[in-house]
Amino acid sequence: MILRLRSIYLFRVISRKLSGRSIWKMRNESLFSQKAPSIAKVVEEVKTLGFLRIRNRSRTLTMTWDD
Repeated sequence: MILRLRSIYLFRVISRKLSGRSIWKMRNESLFSQKAPSIAKVVEEVKTLGFLRIRNRSRTLTMTWDD
């Protein structure tokens, strides 16, 4: 139970940080590189980076992309 609560908390913290980073990156690309903003690209980046960070940083939690 404690492990599950800890992993939920960890997921929330990481997803907030990654969301902010991804949105800021999209903002900079659209502002400085004149690229059209893509919400789908931001969502995909948050999902991918979140999965990789949680999988690589957790010592006890085993995850696969299928989960």
